[in-house]
Amino acid sequence: MANIIRIGACLPRLRLERRAMAQAMGWLVPGAGAGRGTRTLAFWDEDSVTLAVAAARGALGGDSAESLTFATTTPPYAEPQNAALIRAALRLPALCLTQDATGTPRATLLALQAALERDAPALIAAADRPVAPAGSTAESRMGDGGAAVLTGPGEGFSPIWAAPVSARPSCTGPAPAAPRPRSTGRSAGSARRAIRRRSRPPSPRR
Repeated sequence: MANIIRIGACLPRLRLERRAMAQAMGWLVPGAGAGRGTRTLAFWDEDSVTLAVAAARGALGGDSAESLTFATTTPPYAEPQNAALIRAALRLPALCLTQDATGTPRATLLALQAALERDAPALIAAADRPVAPAGSTAESRMGDGGAAVLTGPGEGFSPIWAAPVSARPSCTGPAPAAPRPRSTGRSAGSARRAIRRRSRPPSPRR
């Protein structure tokens, strides 16, 4: 079983104050900007690939890897493969195995678990730019950033939780409830009579 050799991280320089979020959306959502301080905010030219590259450089530290997995829930491209772009930016060997892991918040843990079960050097680069409804609690809590882990047979440490990842369904938050129809205070009979009066053609003038 492989060990974790090195860890790298990347956080954007920009910060978004939660107080500003409350001032902008508090009139619509009472809980907007929940919490104190700031959250990380990627610049317009920073996406999950660029954040993953910056984090992976810190994790490699001059070493190389035989495989590269890019884990994210916000991939910037459907085609081409995002991991192939990261491999080229890191100048890893051309025969390095690359793959994207996405579609679930567990993508990073699944990729890390698979890397720890093999002896070859492997690089897991994860990054996200989560998108949440304006004024929601998720917008206040979730920030932009990236992290990377280099695993292999060399000296390092093995996480104590190295066990199969649970396959139970997971979601980032509850589904939004359907809005309730607003009551007009009219009974069903009066509403039908009002509709008939509106649909009745006007009588011709004499």
